[in-house]
Amino acid sequence: MRLLRNAQARLAGLLLVVAAGYLWMATRMPLGTPALPGPGPFPIAVGAVVALLSLGLLFQTVREQRDERPAIIPAGEPGRRVVGVWLAVAAYAGLVTTVGHTLLTGAVAVAILRLLGMRCWGTILVLAAGLALGSHYLFVVVFEVPLPEGLWMP
Repeated sequence: MRLLRNAQARLAGLLLVVAAGYLWMATRMPLGTPALPGPGPFPIAVGAVVALLSLGLLFQTVREQRDERPAIIPAGEPGRRVVGVWLAVAAYAGLVTTVGHTLLTGAVAVAILRLLGMRCWGTILVLAAGLALGSHYLFVVVFEVPLPEGLWMP
């Protein structure tokens, strides 16, 4: 357990150094104006979030007690749920270009909601369709970001 905590502290420190370097480089990019933002604000925000998360990991690791370290993957049903969610995300990453973002997002949302214990199919389908269509609208229409179309939109 002590070795694991030391590795986590080293990882948090390394991430903090990387975030500091990333932030330094990001601050050298033009910020632009509120009406026409430049390329700088987004990398600065990403660097700040990584720095804050690495600080949080570092502080958590330092104050954890030795004997009460939870398992990375819990035993029993919760562990199966964790593995199931990871498999669903991996399947999404592997199939998104073939199946398409919108259709696959809905299917993966259904699978994950079932894995997390939701039982009402009506609610599951409404949430999954809302997530799939909402993310499609947000990225394709609002942000004008092309998403993999696959089987959904030939």
